[in-house]
Amino acid sequence: MKPLLFITLSALAACGTGAATAQSVAAPEPGPGGTAPESVPATDAAEARRVIDDAALNQDPDAAKRRIGSLFERHGEAQLPADESPLKLYGSLRIHAIRNGTEVSGEDQGSGFSLGDGGSRIGARLQHTFGQATAMFGRLEAGFNILDVFSSNASSGDDGEHRALNPRLYYVAFDSPYAYASYGKNWSTYYQVAGTTDRFAAFGGDTSGVFNAGTDGGASGTGRADEVLQTRLYVDAFGKLPIKPFNLNMQYQHGQPIPLVEGADFGNQFGASARLETEAGWGLGVAYNQSQIDDLKSPQVVSAGLDGDDRALALSTSWSGEHWNASLVWSRQDNHATNDQNLYVDGRGVELYAQWEFHPRWWLVAGGNWFKADNQDPQAGRYEVDRKIIGLHRTIDSFHRMVYVEYQLNDGSGFDGDRSDDELALGIRWDFGYGKHRILEVYDTLLEKTKER
Repeated sequence: MKPLLFITLSALAACGTGAATAQSVAAPEPGPGGTAPESVPATDAAEARRVIDDAALNQDPDAAKRRIGSLFERHGEAQLPADESPLKLYGSLRIHAIRNGTEVSGEDQGSGFSLGDGGSRIGARLQHTFGQATAMFGRLEAGFNILDVFSSNASSGDDGEHRALNPRLYYVAFDSPYAYASYGKNWSTYYQVAGTTDRFAAFGGDTSGVFNAGTDGGASGTGRADEVLQTRLYVDAFGKLPIKPFNLNMQYQHGQPIPLVEGADFGNQFGASARLETEAGWGLGVAYNQSQIDDLKSPQVVSAGLDGDDRALALSTSWSGEHWNASLVWSRQDNHATNDQNLYVDGRGVELYAQWEFHPRWWLVAGGNWFKADNQDPQAGRYEVDRKIIGLHRTIDSFHRMVYVEYQLNDGSGFDGDRSDDELALGIRWDFGYGKHRILEVYDTLLEKTKER
């Protein structure tokens, strides 16, 4: 199926590129369902809110605008806003120095700072509309390690190996007045809820069940799900109540390899999630994902510590104001999380993230990751995750471009009771391909000036 995805994306690129070159540099006012031109830059507070609501959750903003009031009624249009190109190129360069004695590879292990990559990526999003109510779009995104010293689980490839380019996302989607569907490697329905605390620049995202068993959550379907079929509804059914339309997300996978279990595959895999938010800024979400394991008596399955289906349940709540926001995620994981010995354990996880703009462009961030295995789990040993995080972010151009420092206090322990060192990270994040930094718009401007000469 992967070759079919790339063929479809290539066809979209051909359509999108032609439309992009014909687009006027001076964009007119958008039509219904569009967005206003970026004549006035958003404040850091507004941008922080947007990042949490949309970009950080990897929602498709065009699809999010077209909400469904009922199964047979569509509000809004699939038409592209007049100031946007069908082809969008983007990227993010992320470099940090970490004082860490365990993540540095080869002969460089030890205390002291080591320079490494923090999840850099490059990608393209393509969209082609048919009339005013139907659209087809796709996305390609690859991660790369700038210095290839070390990388987090979230930026590794499907098999955990470090390559020049690691596939992060590749999918195609179809959106019509009555149906939405996507297929490929895409952010999971589980992440739409459990990912609300995955906001730290260098640390975090370890105990909600998103990135499990040393992977990007692709096989289990909780992170960047592999070969996943998804659909979702944006429901506006509350009338005059101060409740925003919520999204109902559903997905299906089949036959993905069980992480850390050689020669064993999952059976049917299902996922669903929903997030509800009020106009006052309070949100509540629930997500569930289950992957069936048919042969529980297999020696490989038994030796890995698996005694049932892979199940993950997440509940989230969030609050936000003009200059602050906070999110909390609680999760229950069965045959999903692993300890430091790569054995599956059952338990409960908690993640907390909060940020506060105490001075213009200066953000204090704090939170933590905790995981407690069940006492009766024979694979648990003394394994426990207890990581408290505090940091300072200085934004340069919203949260797309910033420098930061974060400190992680490790009070947990491994299977044998061993404790990890505390960690200090200093880094920079530099995004391109968004807003006034859109690559195609810069290209079109230069082309127009060349023609005038």
